Amino acid sequence: MSHEDLDKNVSAELLHLYELALSIGKSLDPAETCLNFISILVPRYSLMGATVLWSDDKATDLQPFASIPKINSAKYIPGHSEKIHQLVSTGKPVIIPPGDPGHDELADIFYGSAMTFGLYPFSGDEIGNSLGVLIMHAAEPAVISVRRLNSFRPVLNALGKAIQGGLDHQQLVKSEKELNHQRSFAKTLIKTIPDLVWLKDPDGVYLACSQRFEDFFGAKEKEI
Repeated sequence: MSHEDLDKNVSAELLHLYELALSIGKSLDPAETCLNFISILVPRYSLMGATVLWSDDKATDLQPFASIPKINSAKYIPGHSEKIHQLVSTGKPVIIPPGDPGHDELADIFYGSAMTFGLYPFSGDEIGNSLGVLIMHAAEPAVISVRRLNSFRPVLNALGKAIQGGLDHQQLVKSEKELNHQRSFAKTLIKTIPDLVWLKDPDGVYLACSQRFEDFFGAKEKEI
């Protein structure tokens, strides 16, 4: 390969990585973020397909967040998750061609009996509490190489943080909805009790009161 061809290849690789990086952060939905990511990854790298698996805790099952094409979820069982855990246990990219241990299980899920698989583990934080695995499969073995997998490290780190951030946001929204529901219930309860009822925070600031309490003070709740 000439220097000119090498430069073109490097430029194309950097452009692909840049496109992948731009796909991250466009959505707060982790599943949508992953789908955006692999929608660019698959055609740019001549893959037959790709999947992002994720677990909030390394001790729990890896769950599919996005996949192109859609995986056979009926066949994706905890045993497969455990096998994938084993394959990426070193924390380094793994390439699994036909005939290697673990290939049959992956082929069964990802429709690829003749495919070469590339697995790259990544995390959503510096401590590594969470675990993500990018699984790629290609008909041409040369498409998936250790060098190429290693080139994904920066964008996968960013993807992991985006996934974790999206999950945290979803949990925050859920907690806020639950809190609002509890507040609404408490307020309804207070207003239906015929006695003098009020709530204060630890600093002594009034938070809510009943109708009888408003009448007693001669002021509305927001004024109290």
